[in-house]
Amino acid sequence: MIVKTDLKGVTFELSAYTNWLAFVTGPTGSGKSTFISNLDHKLMAAGIHPGKEVRKSGALKKAVMASENPTAPAVTDKFVKEFVMRKIKRVMKDSPQYSIAVDGMPRSAAQVTWCVDLALSLRKELVFVFMEAEPEERARRLALRGDSQDFVQKRLVSDESTLPVVLQRMKQVVLGGKFGS
Repeated sequence: MIVKTDLKGVTFELSAYTNWLAFVTGPTGSGKSTFISNLDHKLMAAGIHPGKEVRKSGALKKAVMASENPTAPAVTDKFVKEFVMRKIKRVMKDSPQYSIAVDGMPRSAAQVTWCVDLALSLRKELVFVFMEAEPEERARRLALRGDSQDFVQKRLVSDESTLPVVLQRMKQVVLGGKFGS
């Protein structure tokens, strides 16, 4: 299932699904973390926020800022997948009744396939949520994070080229049933 929305237009019920694994993606500053925080409180869902961990790591943050594609830098791909797996395993061990929402994934077409394979291997209902927000609002939110104006602009431009490919791959996977390919 793919849900395309913004924070004000959340009109679906994840509670209709049990044992789900949601991947919440979209442009930088579109409200993914806020959306997941709301899920945490409204549903029995555990939020996983790999982007926050990348930002906490000075070395990884520098690598992301230097990357040609700061939306989905190759340098963080392995770190993010390992981080997500550790967190999912912990949730499944400590709170097996909880569903799981992952913030900021997928960020590349290859990660879409990884997300599908992961949901299948865990026997979880797969949900993709694609957040949207106007560019001006996204830039404002990014500035509040303390990112430099140059980095904000780089992320906004990178999102424009990367995310349509991600959304297209999500549609292929979900609508075409091409799981794991």
